[in-house]
Amino acid sequence: MSKEGDSRKTRLRSIKIVLGIILILTALILVSAMIYASSDEGDRGWHLQIDHAPWTPRLAFSSVIMPDGSIVSMGSLDLEGPRNDVWRSPDNGKTWVQQTPSAEWTPRNGHSSLLTPDGSIILSGGLNGSEISQKDVWSSADMGKTWTLQTGNAPWPGRSGHSGLLMQDGSIMVIGGADDQSWIMRNDTWWSTDAGKTWTLQSDLSPWTGRVGQMCLVTPDSSIVLMGGNQNYQDWNDTWSSMDMGKTWVLQGEDAPWPGRSDHSSLLIPDKSLVLMGGSEVRVTYYENITSSWLDLHNDVWRLRQGSAENMPKG
Repeated sequence: MSKEGDSRKTRLRSIKIVLGIILILTALILVSAMIYASSDEGDRGWHLQIDHAPWTPRLAFSSVIMPDGSIVSMGSLDLEGPRNDVWRSPDNGKTWVQQTPSAEWTPRNGHSSLLTPDGSIILSGGLNGSEISQKDVWSSADMGKTWTLQTGNAPWPGRSGHSGLLMQDGSIMVIGGADDQSWIMRNDTWWSTDAGKTWTLQSDLSPWTGRVGQMCLVTPDSSIVLMGGNQNYQDWNDTWSSMDMGKTWVLQGEDAPWPGRSDHSSLLIPDKSLVLMGGSEVRVTYYENITSSWLDLHNDVWRLRQGSAENMPKG
């Protein structure tokens, strides 16, 4: 296998080792699946919603906010491997109801999910228990209880760690991610106008480096903003934008003040500022032809105000 493949496997192995350590320590102190919420109403700050949620401690799952304000969480990776369970909370994470213990799609992690204007959930891609990247798309019209296959063989290569986006016109996009069979980091962009049944290639080789774990969001004028991500041992802190559904991309900032990272979160708040939070950063050491790597986890929060000249996406 190539050096790139080895490094990608090393990263996956590091993630699983970190996961195992975290979950073992969690079990030892009898705390698992904790949920915190923050609100500006009343007391400011974070408040524990539940310290023992009914689902297993996990990572690499996806969640959406339904039109009624409830949270739906699906799939994951835990100590036993990938899962395909779906859970719903009607009260901001305080209580949880299992929608299904085994959805129609195979157990997976690193998938993407989004909510369409009609209230349907769309799930795409991910990595199954055999570490095979998926290229299927599923939809649910009943908050994750049942699922309908949109396509079992999308034209894009199977992938995990990609970005799924809902555009202002209701179309959806798949951006980047890792093809775990060929160990290729993708920098392609795909577009669907029928909830994932058919797909159009917007860009096969975007100017940003192929990566996994990047964060993308959509601005009110339908521009796409891409931030960070990882390519093997390289964590990026660049920012790119596209104003034509991913066909072309413009570099907004090559070196943001926040450290390079992947698997972070970002969002656009009401005043149109960008907020970026958390994520992981790969650390590497070399000694006598032996490569060692580990993950640093971030808990910092960065804000980019609208109108800032520094790395501010146009629009």
